[in-house]
Amino acid sequence: MRASTILALAVVALGATLPGLPSGIARADLAETVFHVALTGQDTNPGTAQAPFRSLARAQAAVRAEVAKGLQQPVRVVIGAGTYCLNETLLLEPRDSGTAEHAITWSAAAGERVVISGGRPVTGWTRQEGNLWSASVPWARQKGFRELY
Repeated sequence: MRASTILALAVVALGATLPGLPSGIARADLAETVFHVALTGQDTNPGTAQAPFRSLARAQAAVRAEVAKGLQQPVRVVIGAGTYCLNETLLLEPRDSGTAEHAITWSAAAGERVVISGGRPVTGWTRQEGNLWSASVPWARQKGFRELY
């Protein structure tokens, strides 16, 4: 991964603010495109606050569409509270990046806690002989199971 990509991801993770402004205050004159994601949303929604997307992948597709059109203003993805379980890796590439003039920012909604998890729950545990427990994980071989935490 290039150093510029790592730096961009670190800025996104920490939440960028505009230079010269107190933390958490945005310039009122700076128009932006905003997409919303919530666990109660649907990926067929337009991604507004009232009708959010359901998945981060759908938000990424919307951001990529804005980039493909040529960014005319900053883009922000606001993620609602909750744990977003990913079935596939969410890979942010150069085509997901903004420009020097128009940033792309992913952040949790104000005051909300967001967890992005690639983990999968293991259910159906049964007690075995002694103090041992086991559970069937048929998806493990299909998905290249490597670790259990």
